[in-house]
Amino acid sequence: MIKGENQHVNVIVRALIFEEGELVLTEWNSKKWSFLIGGRIDFGESILTALHREIMEETGANVTVDKLVYFSENIFKHANGNEYHEYGYYFLVQADRMILPDGVAIPNPDSEDLTIRRAAITPEGLGNVWPSFLREYLPRDYADNFEACPRFLYSRDDEAGTVESQALAAAFGVASL
Repeated sequence: MIKGENQHVNVIVRALIFEEGELVLTEWNSKKWSFLIGGRIDFGESILTALHREIMEETGANVTVDKLVYFSENIFKHANGNEYHEYGYYFLVQADRMILPDGVAIPNPDSEDLTIRRAAITPEGLGNVWPSFLREYLPRDYADNFEACPRFLYSRDDEAGTVESQALAAAFGVASL
């Protein structure tokens, strides 16, 4: 990929973990943005190895992978001026234990500025979840038991929210989105 100054490529994995009907996620203590458990894939690492590693590092849990739910291509500009082209693999997983017993938030070991908490799977509960396509698709896909997944999505995000979002069903031979 040809990149310009301040342009970066990320390849990430994220886990959709549900406890007691709520989504487990990481949130900046500023409460500006929340995102799913996971992170960048290390060079030479497989997608599933990265997924298991990231979940273990952040939560201490082992998981069973149910299915790929979303593959996204997201272009965004960070407040610091850096631009990102991010490829994301989002998996539905089952943890071997409760990550947040009684729903009590815990620190994320990645940073003292991050907390792991649960969120309701509603527009209000997902109001600060990033990338923003999750706010649109996740409530309906969760209610439908992810039957219409995997979804292949392209989006452009900015600080104000989604600028553009497209489902790419035909390009991947998927019947519906």
